[in-house]
Amino acid sequence: SRLATMKRLNMRQIRDVCFEKVLFDPERKKAAMRYLLRRAKSILERVLEHALETTVLTDSRDTFKY
Repeated sequence: SRLATMKRLNMRQIRDVCFEKVLFDPERKKAAMRYLLRRAKSILERVLEHALETTVLTDSRDTFKY
């Protein structure tokens, strides 16, 4: 777990350095935004696919019992 913590700190440092480099370079900033949007889109697609696969469509009358 200590190693995991070290790794996490390392990743954070690397990320911070990358962000510093990116934020002060407009071209890199644009590329980074495109990359983040692509990642977010693919994650959302996977989440939605999973949700659709696991959702059992039921009659609405079954769902709302008074």
